[in-house]
Amino acid sequence: MPPASDAICIKSPCSVNGFGCTVGAGAPPNACQGFAATNLDCQRDVLLHEFNHSIGIAHERQDRAAVKTPADAFNNADTMASFVTQLTGSPTDRCGDP
Repeated sequence: MPPASDAICIKSPCSVNGFGCTVGAGAPPNACQGFAATNLDCQRDVLLHEFNHSIGIAHERQDRAAVKTPADAFNNADTMASFVTQLTGSPTDRCGDP
């Protein structure tokens, strides 16, 4: 959480997203400055997305158009976060721009 995560969140590729960042498989998820100011549904989405990166799921939201098969979906942190959220019956994609 900020301010401890600020040193990670200001570097690329983390600086692209103001909500959260994980620097690679096995690394802990980091909440960035934009995280605290957003709604609870967005915070849930961010934590799920970043957790997926920490367990080795590589692809991002902008890669969603390339998802053509279940295997593609299982290797996209964003689609997997949406999938888990849909299983609970909650609304997905609740983050606007930070």
